[in-house]
Amino acid sequence: MNWTTFSIVLRESLEALLIIGILTSVLKKDEATTKKHWMFLIFGVLVGVFVSLAMGLSIMFLPDALPESAMNYVDVGFPLIAGLMIIHVMWWMHKNSKSIKSDLTEKVENALSRQSLISLTLIAFLAVAREGLETVLFLSGELIEAGAEKLINIGGQIALAVIASYIIFFVLQKTLGKLHYKWFFRVTNVLLFAAAVQLLYTAYNKYQSLV
Repeated sequence: MNWTTFSIVLRESLEALLIIGILTSVLKKDEATTKKHWMFLIFGVLVGVFVSLAMGLSIMFLPDALPESAMNYVDVGFPLIAGLMIIHVMWWMHKNSKSIKSDLTEKVENALSRQSLISLTLIAFLAVAREGLETVLFLSGELIEAGAEKLINIGGQIALAVIASYIIFFVLQKTLGKLHYKWFFRVTNVLLFAAAVQLLYTAYNKYQSLV
């Protein structure tokens, strides 16, 4: 079990579920919500998932598409960018975590008031695609090096992390409340920071091997 992969996917999947939960809660409360609204929301979520998977598969084929000299820079660049991106995401979440729900709620309510199904779809798509693309970027090093056997292993870990995130989401929604979400993200921030350090160290080692 690669705990870096597991913790990253667990954290990002839970964030995506929380965002979807916010969107669905707004629809449930609005009396004007119809089946069409739900269909467009689900469509946006599914497109976000599809784009993320497509990006992940595209990264896997980079070694076949690029010359070895270019791949040397990719091997350094991806873990470097991923490590810095994780630190940025942690900082952004710390700064904006209190306003995420209110901002999303306002956007969905505006879309409903204007009867804009396209806006509703875009909100759902961008919210899910952001988490998915972040995950792909964070795991880019693993994906680039994945052969057939390793791909199955990574896929199993991702599936396990997604299932675990849903179980945690369900339990927190039903029993523990918002306070425990805060503590959960504090704990996973430690795991993400460890992952960022590991990625930056990997980038440094690969850079050293080139010079």
